Amino acid sequence: MRQLAARQPYEQWLRENQIHPCDHLPTPAHVKPTNHKTILLRQRAFGCITDEDLKFIMAQMGCNG
Repeated sequence: MRQLAARQPYEQWLRENQIHPCDHLPTPAHVKPTNHKTILLRQRAFGCITDEDLKFIMAQMGCNG
């Protein structure tokens, strides 16, 4: 495996060509504060996975197939 990896300078290519999207984003003029009263509604609307989903649903799916 090391011989295959040593054939080309993959690490160098990665460092030279890696793009960091956050470095190119403009700073927002205004950031809206989080509205904790409506966060669950917005999470459901946008399909967000909560810690509870991960713990009780996804973990069970992973363990039980």
